[in-house]
Amino acid sequence: MKEKSRLYNVLRNIQYGLISQVLAIIFSFINRTIFIKTLGSAYLGINGLFTDILTMLSLADLGLGTAMVYSFYEPLAKKDYIKLSSLVNFYKRIYEYIAIIVIVIGIGLLPFLKYIINL
Repeated sequence: MKEKSRLYNVLRNIQYGLISQVLAIIFSFINRTIFIKTLGSAYLGINGLFTDILTMLSLADLGLGTAMVYSFYEPLAKKDYIKLSSLVNFYKRIYEYIAIIVIVIGIGLLPFLKYIINL
């Protein structure tokens, strides 16, 4: 079976990325519209606050996802599944540490939540 060109794969990756971004924007708009009509704008504000907090905590990724995808290309192209397996285990450990840090920071912010949302 003939391997597809690298350019084809890059263009396909860009296409899927754009489609997923457009769908995320559309579904976000639909979600907010239904949320406002069902629960009201006050709850939408609280939902937005928690969404923003989770987004800030997800910055703990620090671009690791992009580096991970980049490091997978060579072992996949060469069908080096041993190296690929070791990379997956390595990134698994890193993401476990990141998850622990995010959980600790999130729990640490809980006592200050009443000041953030002015209750």
